[in-house]
Amino acid sequence: LWKKIAIGFGVIAVLGGLGGAAAFMLTAGADKAATAFVEEIAQRGPDAAYRDAAPALRLGQDAQAFSAQVRQWRLNDAVGANWPSRRLQNGRITLVGTVTLRSGENLPLRVDLIKAGKTWAVSGIALDAGARDSSD
Repeated sequence: LWKKIAIGFGVIAVLGGLGGAAAFMLTAGADKAATAFVEEIAQRGPDAAYRDAAPALRLGQDAQAFSAQVRQWRLNDAVGANWPSRRLQNGRITLVGTVTLRSGENLPLRVDLIKAGKTWAVSGIALDAGARDSSD
């Protein structure tokens, strides 16, 4: 009986691992796209990033409002990003992580992406209120 239970747990672990690997493969490149978007804000400015964003982002917010928002969050001072959490739902992915600013502060950020051809495009960006940095 214990042998069957152990085999059952082993099968569950393998299937869980395969499911995680499949989810990772389906979302491959999304983290790089989100990081590139944040880097573009810092290096080329919010207007360039806005032009490269998915149409959904541009439909929901004009360039001036987007620029003011990312400057208020100080994303123009970004030096790095880390996306430890990802959720895939209905062909969209949400990444949650932190953006490191020049000051050393970590800004909690949520980035929504959609598939645009073979690449991911940012369709939304927001502060992640559930993980506010303690240095605020």
